[in-house]
Amino acid sequence: MFGWHKEDMDLNSINYLHLGKPKFWYGIDIEDNEKFEQFVKSKFPEYFKDCSEYIRHKTTLIHPSVLIEQGIRMTKMVHRPGEFMISRARGYHSGFNHGFNIAEAVNFALPSWLKLA
Repeated sequence: MFGWHKEDMDLNSINYLHLGKPKFWYGIDIEDNEKFEQFVKSKFPEYFKDCSEYIRHKTTLIHPSVLIEQGIRMTKMVHRPGEFMISRARGYHSGFNHGFNIAEAVNFALPSWLKLA
């Protein structure tokens, strides 16, 4: 299981699932990043006192239905062995494994990311 987060430096990420059980991914619509951040801050204000980037700690678990009720748009996808999953730059995502698997991931930048940095 991996909690809601963005990648370090707001980079893109590519994840390859070599073998085993699928992963299930949720991704928040980038246009709703601010709405998501405000909602998390309203629910866990004490955690942001020590770290303004608390969400990046990958410890925040909020059921997607709760976020949808708040008008936060998202996508969901099943990631199967032999497939790649790409997380967009600045994109909040979370998910879980359906069981044991072997995957690897790396962050990367595209020329458009330089405008964000």
